[in-house]
Amino acid sequence: AEKLITSLINEWPTRRALAQDVGAKEAAVHKWAASNRIPTDWQDKVVQAARRRGLRHVTPAWMLRAHNPDSQRGAA
Repeated sequence: AEKLITSLINEWPTRRALAQDVGAKEAAVHKWAASNRIPTDWQDKVVQAARRRGLRHVTPAWMLRAHNPDSQRGAA
């Protein structure tokens, strides 16, 4: 499976920069990258920070799909 969240995190110059952008600890961002998941409580902050950095493809819907890749397949 494609690691969309880790790829998104890597769009920032450093993980510290992402942590600063959203008000998280740098260690938390490392955990997000390792697990390829951003906790629900942080997702909106990351979407907003991504938009400020010009990452226009990062929307709440994108975030949902990135965390639930199977939700688009075979949904009845």
